[in-house]
Amino acid sequence: MAGRYRDNGNGTVTDVQTGLQWMRCSLGQEWNGRTCAGAAKMYTWQQALNAAAALNRQGGYAGYRDWRVPTIEELKTLIDPSGSPKINQLAFPNTLPLWYWSSSTVAYGPVSVWGVYF
Repeated sequence: MAGRYRDNGNGTVTDVQTGLQWMRCSLGQEWNGRTCAGAAKMYTWQQALNAAAALNRQGGYAGYRDWRVPTIEELKTLIDPSGSPKINQLAFPNTLPLWYWSSSTVAYGPVSVWGVYF
């Protein structure tokens, strides 16, 4: 994974530059040991926040119960620096070209939020 991500062997990777741990698959997909299978779920922003909270209440993922929607600064670290906003498909296989929410609201109003389209 180009030295950027460490595979934790449990469906997560750790970004060695930021120290952040990430789920390899979008919610709705499942890690099968090699790739992300199934269909990613689509959420509104509030639904995404609620889904992260529900995941933790229902036992979490990979032994952790502190998952959350990332801030915009955290989410932007996933952008491959080689050009257009794309994500490392080796670290995050089968990530669809969709809008991914951040937990950060836009400075001029709490009804607008930041996200990244991979």
